[in-house]
Amino acid sequence: MEASHLASGSGGDGYQGKIYVLEGSCPNGHRVASEIDVAANDAAYLVRDACANLPRPKRVDVSYTDKSRTALTYAGKTYTASSAAPSSPAAVATFRGLDMNVDEAVTSPNNPEPGLLFVSTITDVTTIRQFDRAGSYTISVSGFGQSADGIFPQVQIVVDGVVIGSTEFNVEWQPVGHPARVEAITREFSFNVEAGLHEINILYTNDYFVTVGDRNFFLGEVSIR
Repeated sequence: MEASHLASGSGGDGYQGKIYVLEGSCPNGHRVASEIDVAANDAAYLVRDACANLPRPKRVDVSYTDKSRTALTYAGKTYTASSAAPSSPAAVATFRGLDMNVDEAVTSPNNPEPGLLFVSTITDVTTIRQFDRAGSYTISVSGFGQSADGIFPQVQIVVDGVVIGSTEFNVEWQPVGHPARVEAITREFSFNVEAGLHEINILYTNDYFVTVGDRNFFLGEVSIR
């Protein structure tokens, strides 16, 4: 375990973060057609749309209609604050990097290993997660690196805008079946949060390309416990 930090933020009404809903009539009787969850650091995610929960929360830009933030607008529609339980995925879980939110423009269309998230330039991979209780948690991140100029990818783990750890993924990726293939490396960090909605970021910081090498980051599984 590499570090322990406190990640906190300004929350809403006894629950860190807020839930905003767009009501509608869904085939299954659900009255919420769309939902946007806002993390403690004000990052907004569309988690439900057109009467269905999204397989991967999508980070979106929103505007608030008033200073008290009783409503927000997104894509020309107004969402109102709700006291309902959020639809964001549970924090204590194991999930794939592929299930996190990332700008498709920064991932390679020629992913050499479809089971991993291949990040080929500087960017952050994000998700919003629902923590049912306040306390200390551990996040484990597994992956591979591709080195260039003798240096492996550097990655920061960020919770609600607070860097809780930095690490190097210094295990060279090789294709499945390659004789030099080894297990992915796993890095762990501890942090504290209040109960509620919190944003998790995995930030790749040192992309580099030369004619004899291309530095890249392969994100595998993420586990929070």
